[in-house]
Amino acid sequence: MTYGDAQRLPLHAGMEVRLPLYTLDTEQLLELARAHAYELGYIPTQDGTIVGEYASIASGDDTRAEVPIGNERSPVVITINLSSSGDIRLLADTETLPTLGSNEERVG
Repeated sequence: MTYGDAQRLPLHAGMEVRLPLYTLDTEQLLELARAHAYELGYIPTQDGTIVGEYASIASGDDTRAEVPIGNERSPVVITINLSSSGDIRLLADTETLPTLGSNEERVG
């Protein structure tokens, strides 16, 4: 049985569900942070460091990593979130999120 099949099974009282456990170790977290900084146009000058509470994370956790970018600039701090479905979300402290209700996002 696949995980997708298991998700479609009806649950009854007393049944237990075991969700898959995804993990990211320190090396993977730093590689993700470095790659994200590069995608944002920064040139990482050194390996990053974990500055969040956890040096490795599991499903549902998040942490932060600093990536030095040189030129006397402050490092980019990237928050890394690993959802229970295995999706990874990266967000740098220099990124701005679109606000709901802005003209570009209104329908109608």
